[in-house]
Amino acid sequence: MSSTVAPVLQKRLEGLMMCMVTVSQKKKQNFDLQNKPRGRPETKVDNEELKAIVEADPSQTTSELAAGSGVSDKTILIHLKQIGKVKKLERPPYNCDGITVCFADIKRYPLSARDAAWLRSRRVPVCAPVVLSTYLTDDARPNVEELCLPEFRP
Repeated sequence: MSSTVAPVLQKRLEGLMMCMVTVSQKKKQNFDLQNKPRGRPETKVDNEELKAIVEADPSQTTSELAAGSGVSDKTILIHLKQIGKVKKLERPPYNCDGITVCFADIKRYPLSARDAAWLRSRRVPVCAPVVLSTYLTDDARPNVEELCLPEFRP
């Protein structure tokens, strides 16, 4: 380096030169950046054992099964699906044909498509909850079909 360059600049240039040398040495080495197959991690849940546990006591929740196996609820759900133990609700859990009116706050708690279809198929009017007090306290019950929500009017 030239003696006319200030000592501070000389140190910076030496640092820069060291950095350039280090980078050029790294370029000479062959870094393979390709992903290598690692295989799947060993599963913590044995499907046959899980199937036996579920068949012995089908009332257990996924949380209980997960706590017993030391895994997450999601892992249990995945393995239950793999062994074909998935509970499917084809119709709403209520089985009452005597329903005459439904009081639901659908703005805060929207009805599921399944529940809405069930109510429409049975022509059950859905009313806002504010109508409930009138429905329960008045001697003459109001005509709920006039007070029900337009999209659920029979």
